[in-house]
Amino acid sequence: MLINNSWFAGLSVFAFLSLLVGSAHAQSSAATCTAFGGVRFTIENSTPGEVKKGHVVDAINGVPAYCELSGFIAPQVGFEIRLPIDGWNGRFLQQGCSGMCGKLVLDAANDALSRGYATATTDMGHRAVSSRSGIWAYNDPSAKTDYWYRGTHVVALAAKQLISEYYGRSLDRSLYRGCGTGGRAGLIEAQRYPNDFDGVLITGGSVLNFVRNNYSIMWGIKSNLDDNDSPILRATDLDLVHQAVLKECATDGTGVVSNPLSCTFDPGTLACSKNNTNQCLSDEKVSAVRKYYDGPTNSSGEQLYAGQSKGSELGWSRGFFGSPSVMGDYIIEHYRYLLYPEAPGPSFELSQVDFDEPLETFSDVDTQSAADRVDYEGFKARGGKLLMTYGWNESSMPGTFTTQYFDRVEQANGGVSATQDFFRLFMVPGNFFCRGGSPAGQGIDLLTAMEAWVEDGRAPSQLIATTKGEERARMLYPYPSYGAYGGEGDPSRAESYVEKRPNRN
Repeated sequence: MLINNSWFAGLSVFAFLSLLVGSAHAQSSAATCTAFGGVRFTIENSTPGEVKKGHVVDAINGVPAYCELSGFIAPQVGFEIRLPIDGWNGRFLQQGCSGMCGKLVLDAANDALSRGYATATTDMGHRAVSSRSGIWAYNDPSAKTDYWYRGTHVVALAAKQLISEYYGRSLDRSLYRGCGTGGRAGLIEAQRYPNDFDGVLITGGSVLNFVRNNYSIMWGIKSNLDDNDSPILRATDLDLVHQAVLKECATDGTGVVSNPLSCTFDPGTLACSKNNTNQCLSDEKVSAVRKYYDGPTNSSGEQLYAGQSKGSELGWSRGFFGSPSVMGDYIIEHYRYLLYPEAPGPSFELSQVDFDEPLETFSDVDTQSAADRVDYEGFKARGGKLLMTYGWNESSMPGTFTTQYFDRVEQANGGVSATQDFFRLFMVPGNFFCRGGSPAGQGIDLLTAMEAWVEDGRAPSQLIATTKGEERARMLYPYPSYGAYGGEGDPSRAESYVEKRPNRN
């Protein structure tokens, strides 16, 4: 790559900076970092980019000193790169953004930076007042394309290029990590751009299908509204249902449902009767709970998305209840600005959402944004690895859709064994979206597991999930297997869990 720099046109970044500083260690100096400001570059032969600013950030709170480069790639994709001043390990981690992005947030990758990784992130091609705002997409196809798939790709190319120039040598490994929108971007990278990363980490959840996920969220909102738009279920009702689910399906004493797919709980068992008028559900409430478990359908009975997992009940009120609900306040931006070929704009309201709206209406968005494709031939051929965790208790993107997706990937790639050669999914009992849950929360060292897989060929046959702030842990196994308490030993210790593989016939 050649610099299009008005001072030293024709010199590589590294050659230019080495001449400027005149030291064998110039690439790690503050002078070198600052000199990157204003550097122009190209990717993919012709796409221009520019480093707006380079400056050194001092070490603090266990995070080492680093050179921070910020800039953009045409037409409007923003990026930030952090380069360890000392001790670069030859690796690169790109961190995905969340929600509708629109900001450069890279502190989430400080764990990798502290290990010696160079790190980067992107705003996905736009700036916004918050990650829940979609105004930036209003009648702007280019901005949408950057958000759907292009932003992550061009920043990967630019970051690897600039990192190599900064340190004066090529990278050893490149990894990607993300959740939610970041998870969607990572899967699309493996599917569309298999040469960008050696390994892709999806940490807790992913918007596998953007279009259909909106139907799922709307179903969660509307399933709790009666004909007068008054709430049907209350938080206390969900607690009653949840406790009943645990009583029937969490019989191993761990406090969570280890395998929701095997749970056959029927909310009708909680229906009020002449002999039971307390701690029970009215017929209307039973029907609402069933809607959550069944998932969205249109008037023809076509399944639009998977239903909620058994055991996820306590998460429903967080996202779907209230006026406006948390998730309703979020996806209304999708309907106003991102989904329709001609965006309706701010006048569109959630009451206008129609489950009979043909999926074909959003075919262009689906073509660009969907991450649930099953073709990984290019990624497999180059030895790429995909490691994914997903919380069973996630409600805005139900975990059951993810297992259904893996089943399809398995069918298209030669069976479970052949699929697990490059793609391993670990479902986490009790876990919510990207974080939280009990007893298995945030504490899964996926970065180390991915390093071992990508660099040494040691695929993760199990993962230990620990609860943040508690002395609890459980063992996870790659889907379709799952970890269950073996009946002996302390259920709060990982070694007390055994692998179980359900009959899938």
